[in-house]
Amino acid sequence: MRKAIVLALTALALAGCQNSVAVQREREVVGSMQFDTVPCGELTQRRNQLAAQHGLSPDVEREPQQESLSAGFDLVIPDGRSDAARAKARAIGEITAMNNSMKRRNCGAA
Repeated sequence: MRKAIVLALTALALAGCQNSVAVQREREVVGSMQFDTVPCGELTQRRNQLAAQHGLSPDVEREPQQESLSAGFDLVIPDGRSDAARAKARAIGEITAMNNSMKRRNCGAA
């Protein structure tokens, strides 16, 4: 009986890991090198379109993630943000990556 309870609790914890705070925040970090092969004009257009879609400035910057105070429990704490809030945070990560790529390649005003 005791083993079954531990097994059930472990399964519940692992099931929540896909929607945990840590996993969702990690999805917001986007590498800029993937945009280095996109021509500057096209990348600027894609960035502006993504920014407009989410009501953001094209110059928005992703802020560094704050240090967690939950002592490692972020892996099991569910992310309570709405789907729209998560999509907006992901867009900020993509826009930041696009801007970094444009700055690195001297594409003009990023």
